[in-house]
Amino acid sequence: MGLRVICDLRTTSERETMPVDWGRVPNLSYWARDYELSFGDLRGLLGSDLPTGEQARAAMATVYRELPFEQAGAYGELFRRLADGEAPLVFNCSAGKDRTGIAAALILSALGVPEETIVEDYLLTNLVAYDRMASATAARLAHLAPEVVDAVLGVDADYIRAAFEAIEAAHGSVESYLQARMGVTADVLERLQAELLE
Repeated sequence: MGLRVICDLRTTSERETMPVDWGRVPNLSYWARDYELSFGDLRGLLGSDLPTGEQARAAMATVYRELPFEQAGAYGELFRRLADGEAPLVFNCSAGKDRTGIAAALILSALGVPEETIVEDYLLTNLVAYDRMASATAARLAHLAPEVVDAVLGVDADYIRAAFEAIEAAHGSVESYLQARMGVTADVLERLQAELLE
């Protein structure tokens, strides 16, 4: 596929638990950072006795409001590499829907894609990710009600909209967020668009 860069958004412990030997791929640059997630509310909810689907969806929306700020450094690295022409580039997290979903939404937004189209693209994740994640986490989630599992393993338009709303509340726009939190200047945006748009 001619991949040049892997941006691995997983935590230190996630990478240690499921290591990938990217060194076997020639001429591939690998980037990751050492950190741990702060999903305490979600973990607490899933560890409680009787969480409801509504509580799980609310907890996921809270996670999505926090991720753009928690992951800003990683997203900034991703943007800089793309703007510098380091593509094809792959970015990943563990589930491929939350940290990765927001990264994809930010890139699409920076390229001028309308928010509704971004939401539609994000919802396509439900077609590919849910079954894979459900089988991988079945034992850990067996005690939870199906609607709770659906809320945590699936994606929902309200989740990605919560991320956009948090960004806009803090910075007024995605473009202002990119500059303030990630150092993505107008020049970087222009280079990104030149690299990725026809």
